[in-house]
Amino acid sequence: LLATVWRTRPEKNGIFMDQMTFLLQAISIARDGDLEYAREDRERFVRLGWGEEPLGLFLRRCDSRYFFAKPAAYAALVAPLTWLDPNRAPLFLNAFLWIVLLELTYRWLRRWTNALVAAVLSVACWGLSGAVFYVFVAHPDLFIACLLALCLEWTFGPFASAGSNGKAAAGAATPNTPACVEEPDSCHWILPSATASEKIWLSCVITKTEPNA
Repeated sequence: LLATVWRTRPEKNGIFMDQMTFLLQAISIARDGDLEYAREDRERFVRLGWGEEPLGLFLRRCDSRYFFAKPAAYAALVAPLTWLDPNRAPLFLNAFLWIVLLELTYRWLRRWTNALVAAVLSVACWGLSGAVFYVFVAHPDLFIACLLALCLEWTFGPFASAGSNGKAAAGAATPNTPACVEEPDSCHWILPSATASEKIWLSCVITKTEPNA
């Protein structure tokens, strides 16, 4: 994927509206340290070979000055890469984010299945779908997807881990007897008799289980 990005010449296909705004915004952050659209930004656009005039830029006017009117988070991440290659900088970041999504998906699936199945499903999800084409678009779609995936991982990941450990503990306990783990300062409980939708985990990590007699 990275080799394909390196061989890509995005300026041959043109760039418009959102994509052009994010690209020039990133270059402006890297070169000028601001979000203002000025004459220098237009001159850079021409020098980079995109065309004679930027078309469809999203700008906000303040008095006699113009500023890029798109969220700056994605452009701020692209900005350091523009020193390496301005035209392909968004594509490099998108390729990295695509790999992060692949890894997060694999880690999530690995909780319930073996490594081979998790790897195949992860590649099928992100490699055989339309997601891979967004690598070659100067747009924050993969950035947003990555943020959502990280939020899901950080929010629900510990509970998913507790659930998989809880199933093992429940199998060792008697059907209707809670399994208690004795530790110096805490006691973790699982309710093995509850249904999947009713299970309540009071601990995220279970280090050992000792079934009641």
